[in-house]
Amino acid sequence: MSFNEIMDRAIDINFANRQKKFKFSLSRFDYYKNFCTITVNTGRGTGKTKWIQDHVGFNDLVILPTLVQVDHFYKSVPDITSVTTFNSSMPFLRGSRKGIVNVYIDNFSEYRNSFYYDGFLQDFIASEYVELEHTFFLIG
Repeated sequence: MSFNEIMDRAIDINFANRQKKFKFSLSRFDYYKNFCTITVNTGRGTGKTKWIQDHVGFNDLVILPTLVQVDHFYKSVPDITSVTTFNSSMPFLRGSRKGIVNVYIDNFSEYRNSFYYDGFLQDFIASEYVELEHTFFLIG
């Protein structure tokens, strides 16, 4: 099974499992964390970053560990406007971009100690001016 097939399956399961009835009884934080976050790690060299490059849309946010990876990503996906690093994602959310739909965090397991997902999610929610149905992809 390819990484694309794994992700297609994970997305289908996540969407089928989203309990929208809980959307109004849970805080947005709890709803996003428990029903809208997909975490997948299949090891190095399995096509995770390529999958993000192929699936990211104009209104999506990509968070990468280093500026070198950000530069490489821009070269691979020139139409994307919202790519940032782990360390600069909080100010990025506060000031520059509204209306983000999906969030892709690449190499998440390698940097999970230096990237506090709960804090990011709280800042993300605080930066929203329109409540959209988001999906958060924690890849790698």
